[in-house]
Amino acid sequence: MAPSASSSSPWDDRVTFGACCDFFEKVSAQHERATKGKRQAMLASFLRDCRKVQTDYGGKKSSLFPIMRLLLPYLDKERGAYGIKESVLADLYIDFLRLGKNSSDAQKLKNFRAPKRTGANADAGDFAATLHTVIRDRHYGDSKITVAEVNERLDEMVAVNANEGRRGVERILMDLFKKMSDVQQKWLVGLKVLPLPPQKFVLMRAHFSRH
Repeated sequence: MAPSASSSSPWDDRVTFGACCDFFEKVSAQHERATKGKRQAMLASFLRDCRKVQTDYGGKKSSLFPIMRLLLPYLDKERGAYGIKESVLADLYIDFLRLGKNSSDAQKLKNFRAPKRTGANADAGDFAATLHTVIRDRHYGDSKITVAEVNERLDEMVAVNANEGRRGVERILMDLFKKMSDVQQKWLVGLKVLPLPPQKFVLMRAHFSRH
């Protein structure tokens, strides 16, 4: 979970965003019939790992806030709104991937809400999942980007969107695009740029309501 870092680094600079995405993937893969207890046990195990790093490197005054604002983005009042629509993200990723404007993959991103004409489309209406189907067979880097850096760049994204608009957001997303795997980009978009609705992580809210 923890990449190499100097002794002065904040504890969340020792937890990779990839570790968070591994947890997100495991939870999302659980069938709807999975017991709430099982999913809460997965959450508890993940948080224990994070808390160990926090205790070892963060000191008594640190907290799990850097992780929690990624787990529960819709409750994060400190960061503010990104103000980025799916249509803008679609255009940005079409440019990043150098897709032809009329290519099938570009059309998937632009029309992600449209169901397939034949058969069920589990990704219809889910831009992050649709994006993943487009980029998963392509090669992307994984620079072991940390939770601290992701939070920093997301805060920066909110600020530059207010001041520079799309051009500033594009610059930040391109930088992250070069550093993240396909799965990490899926969750960056699904959890951060376009926060998931509360029911997606109701298990987390249920868990913390007991404390």
